[in-house]
Amino acid sequence: MTGRSMVEEREQKLHAEAVERVGHDDFGEPTYRAGLRVVLEALDDDPGNAALANAIERHALDALTGRLYAEAGWKAYPSCLDTKLAPPLVITGLPRTGTSILHQLLCTDPQFQWMPNWIAAAPRPRPPREEWSQAPEYLEAHRRLDEQFKANPGVRAAHNVEAMLPEECIRLMIQSFVTMRFISTLPLPRYEKWFFEQDEVPSYRRFADNLRLIGKDCPLPWLLKNPSHSMGIEALLTVFPDARIVITHRDPIASIASGASTIQRSAGSLWSDQNAIGPHRLRIWSRAARRLEAARKARPNQFVEIEYDRILADPIGATTDIYERFGLEQTSQTVTAMRDWLASNPQGKHGKHEYRLQDTGLTAEAIAAELSDYQLRYGYA
Repeated sequence: MTGRSMVEEREQKLHAEAVERVGHDDFGEPTYRAGLRVVLEALDDDPGNAALANAIERHALDALTGRLYAEAGWKAYPSCLDTKLAPPLVITGLPRTGTSILHQLLCTDPQFQWMPNWIAAAPRPRPPREEWSQAPEYLEAHRRLDEQFKANPGVRAAHNVEAMLPEECIRLMIQSFVTMRFISTLPLPRYEKWFFEQDEVPSYRRFADNLRLIGKDCPLPWLLKNPSHSMGIEALLTVFPDARIVITHRDPIASIASGASTIQRSAGSLWSDQNAIGPHRLRIWSRAARRLEAARKARPNQFVEIEYDRILADPIGATTDIYERFGLEQTSQTVTAMRDWLASNPQGKHGKHEYRLQDTGLTAEAIAAELSDYQLRYGYA
């Protein structure tokens, strides 16, 4: 069987599995197939890597099932697509710079709406929270996450995910197959090259329509979070021109090393060459840092910058900086909710994430060479 035939066979199999899982067969406009094919073709570059092939097919199946849920939702509630979205608050920055804790804290504020993990995987109008645990998709998401963390318990110490917790935007954006999901953690150089030649605006438009579906009955502004928005920042601002952007920052010697360590824990078995993980992270995220800074310079009034050490030392104060910057109200009830969340989720709750730069295949000099402007900008040089 030729390589092309194998790709077509994989593609057909994945579509059939998605239809069987969801019970619908409308995947929407076929433009996504270009990215799917590149992803599947990229597996030919590492033909003996069964673990990578399984991971890619799992991600692809998740993306296809997400498309089916979204298309069914838009058919059932077509008027939601006419909704004008309120200006979102978007948290981004390089990975391992405090985006997750800031996201969790701000999600305690009822003036925002946010996306739980299980609905990101199976988009539909978000039901009342007391009904979540009754949904089959919620139970399935909980089961899968439980299995993943039991198989690799060290991952939760670095990055905890739960079915009911706020999810990163990339879980929805994978539907387009033009996504950082396939390059931020995985060794797919063919897809990486292709991705950087693509326009992410259509992916962000589909993302916005997913938000319209999920928040069909809720006019509140969205609270969004993903480091990948630093790479797609221009596309994001094209689709959400009035977005308010929070940039978190940290000494890149620490954040890049922490990110490489996280990938070693969560996806290290997918890499034939473990020493390539660190340089890969540095190459990808130094590019993202440059894009984000260019966007900030062009639209300074839409950005606020929050330092990682401030988030850890005074997390409530860090959120107050954001509220003040964008003229938002931070009520006493919200501050109490944030304090309650912090008390219930101390740092290291799921174990301590320990890492060493020398274990990542990187040196401080190599990181500084790629991110010297970033270090100077934020005072880490």
